[in-house]
Amino acid sequence: MHVILMHNPSAGSEEHSARDLVRAIERAGHTVIEHVTDGESLSRALRSPCQLVAIAGGDGTVGRAAEALAGTGVPFTVLALGTANNVARTLRLDGPVEARIAAWATDTVHEVDAATARQGGVDRLFFEAIGFGVFPELVLEADGTPAPDDPEEKLVRDLALFREQVARLPLARYEVDADGDDLSGDYLMVEVMNIPLLGPRVSLASAASPSDGLLDLVLVGEAQREGLLRALDRRRDGDDGRIELPGRKVARVVIAGDWQWQHHDGDLRNDRTSPLEAKVNPAALRALAPRPAT
Repeated sequence: MHVILMHNPSAGSEEHSARDLVRAIERAGHTVIEHVTDGESLSRALRSPCQLVAIAGGDGTVGRAAEALAGTGVPFTVLALGTANNVARTLRLDGPVEARIAAWATDTVHEVDAATARQGGVDRLFFEAIGFGVFPELVLEADGTPAPDDPEEKLVRDLALFREQVARLPLARYEVDADGDDLSGDYLMVEVMNIPLLGPRVSLASAASPSDGLLDLVLVGEAQREGLLRALDRRRDGDDGRIELPGRKVARVVIAGDWQWQHHDGDLRNDRTSPLEAKVNPAALRALAPRPAT
């Protein structure tokens, strides 16, 4: 195959250089026609014919690549080099780089969903989740805290920060319209999710799938605070930490409130323009993977 490699050299433990990745891909019989490091460069590279975009990095790199890939029909796969690798885990693309490259010969292409968030007349694509409350506060706290070099230690730190925010954050009022139903209320966090995992591999929406043509709206109020804290403790102790949280599958959700911070995938935004509308984009992307995500 003719492959474009999109590589984030600062992902995870920074153990894989672009040169090493190109060599590994070419040893497997493929041709790397271009190596890029950002979404703009990927958009330009996609003007030339290619058969696959290999995204070497973490969830943030996948999200930036997804913006460029949406609607092009060009398949992508992931070489998981990040810290959490939530997208790769959801698509069953985690594992050693060389093994994943070898598996391209037997993997198949599947359609996967993305989503669009519209706010203030501006559309932004997201692949993992957008949300308010706990997770933006976690990102703010993590940005101001020195990060361990080891990815697993960073996950431990981020999980502890996640728990701190759940324990201390006050409720806030959100007006929520989910496919025409009023779910407004006071919440610790509101998340619109396309995959099950958020942040430090926390399974907030175990039924979420990027292949079902719907998004999962997760609403966490005071009644769920203690249960979420216990789930995070189980996650810390090695369990998957799943918890059934109030919410539903939706095609469109509109959220308004007096927030300051929100996240779009792993990017933090200080945007008080309200409301925000999120809509699923069914089959907007194509993934080369072992099987469709479930």
